[in-house]
Amino acid sequence: MDERYEIAGALVRDRTVRAPLHHGTDDGAAIEVFVRELVHPEKRDADLPLLLFLQGGPGGKSPRPTRGGWIARALRDFRVVLLDQRGTGRSTRITGATVQRFPDAETAADHLAAFRADAIVADAELVRATLYGGRRWTTLGQSYGGFVTLTYLSTAPQALDRCLVTGGLPALQPDARALYRRTYPRVAAKVARFYARYPADVARAGAVADRLAAAPVRLPDGDVLSVRRLQTVGQVLGTQAGAEELHWLLEEALDDGAPGGLSDTFLDQARPPDRVLGQPALRRPPREHLRRAGRHRVGGGGRADAGVRRRPPSAAVHRRDDLPLDVRRDRRAEALRGRRARARGPGGPPAPLRPGAAGGERGPGRRRRLLRRHVRRRRPLAGDGGGRGQRAHLGHQRVRARRAAHRRRARPAARPARAVTRPRPAPGGGRRLGVAPERLGRWLDGVAERHGTFADVVVGEHGMLRLTCADTTSVALRAPFGWTPGTPALASFTAAARADRVAAVLLVRRGRWAVGVFDGERLVVSKVDARQVQGRTAAGGWSQQRFARRRGNQTDAVVGAAADTAARVLLPHAAEVAALFTGGDRGLVDEVLADRRLAVLAALRREPALDVGEPTKAVLLTTPGLFRAVEVTIVEPDDRS
Repeated sequence: MDERYEIAGALVRDRTVRAPLHHGTDDGAAIEVFVRELVHPEKRDADLPLLLFLQGGPGGKSPRPTRGGWIARALRDFRVVLLDQRGTGRSTRITGATVQRFPDAETAADHLAAFRADAIVADAELVRATLYGGRRWTTLGQSYGGFVTLTYLSTAPQALDRCLVTGGLPALQPDARALYRRTYPRVAAKVARFYARYPADVARAGAVADRLAAAPVRLPDGDVLSVRRLQTVGQVLGTQAGAEELHWLLEEALDDGAPGGLSDTFLDQARPPDRVLGQPALRRPPREHLRRAGRHRVGGGGRADAGVRRRPPSAAVHRRDDLPLDVRRDRRAEALRGRRARARGPGGPPAPLRPGAAGGERGPGRRRRLLRRHVRRRRPLAGDGGGRGQRAHLGHQRVRARRAAHRRRARPAARPARAVTRPRPAPGGGRRLGVAPERLGRWLDGVAERHGTFADVVVGEHGMLRLTCADTTSVALRAPFGWTPGTPALASFTAAARADRVAAVLLVRRGRWAVGVFDGERLVVSKVDARQVQGRTAAGGWSQQRFARRRGNQTDAVVGAAADTAARVLLPHAAEVAALFTGGDRGLVDEVLADRRLAVLAALRREPALDVGEPTKAVLLTTPGLFRAVEVTIVEPDDRS
């Protein structure tokens, strides 16, 4: 088979190679191995190097190309070869029906032994010799593909030009038991934190386990759900929203009217995420969730429940960011149509979404003036009691209009933190900026492209890592939570910077304060509050002194209330907190941390202070982008002159 066609951004060539089932034997058994080659349309005739992608799984089919992604970047420099590893995709596949054809388990196991990493490498060598004339290529191994890469290096290193690995390198010294011994305390700690956050789930999980131990319960796919198998559901605690997912799952677990006492919803979602040759067998994709939940309209339609927004059942399982881009775009468009329908009213003309946008004036002020004008022009009704009653009615309408306009006035949304902050002059020359840990690797790649490779990597004092480029440009990196130098130093620094840590945040300004605890970027608990503080006045004499005393007393009350809030919200998590980050009015923050109850948190305070605005919930949610950023000081040759 040799099929050629074009997709967006790439020319595709699909081919199939016949390979022996057992390499190195002459038993006659053979399989087919599918190979897909991609090349940029503008480079179809160019002599580009080859990039072989080795899929994770373990052992999964190659990714199907779409717009963008890493494939689009790789096509700038390579011909990309996507190999459906034997047993998957369009290669000869292993399915449940395939295994059932064998007379016994031993025969099936012998057959499956021919689909290991060594056989995948032998298939790749056959493809390289048959389709590419034995040219050397670069490999990109993802997860399990990294393990295949090591097998490739062990058996056929002469075939490889370079090897790229993303998250798939086995340990050299500890075995699997040692890794599990180190993993178990972390899992136990996560479970303890989960039960501390949701105490009612202790009884729910115990009741589910008791019912499973009393009688076998079958899942929708026919498998038996045992107590030990139920425990595997806890692996979602390793994900960002795993605690919430598990809580919502246990919340609807019990149903006395159902067979076995467990609800159908629980049994449908509690199936452990088993994988068959890298293919997830548990979770439906977000599109399937949307199809099962049905269409959820926002306003319009003339129904009795129009304008009521219902949450689909998948909202507790998938965050909005996990949904595909087109689904998110459809939801936004649907919400926009609903807002326009509500603004238009039944049978009315289309209305602008922003108040006053059609008349050239924006904001609630114009709407309030129009409403007042309408109220003033209202004619007296017969028998309404004369002018005094009419004036009272008008005054009531004006108050309602002012209150409605005030409620409609929205605060400006907090600006999200940038992946790379705006550079500022650094003491001694150069510039200083902050780089998000997830962006650090790409940012350093850009520095190396502009200034040459890193000729020197030195671990300095106070956890500082200093890099020197080929053109003498120096880059100093400081991890936000500190780090323990390892080998190689740059890789260990990057890993330490990306590790999720528990951090406390305290923001205080005159009249308002906010506190919160973050696990990585996820907000665990928070509290935002405010109190009235007298503003400065132009009055002189005794009035000025009286207002100053009042302002001072109110500020002291804010400090005391902020200290009480910090003690109530932050102290229960003090044992887990790695650092305390502060922001706002430095003097007020110092007064709050002077409270004896907060001594343990004051010892964890990190500098510099966060550059934030008014302590609102929206501002608090942007602080992880600030305190997780790696502080970078870069000095170029021109900065020294």
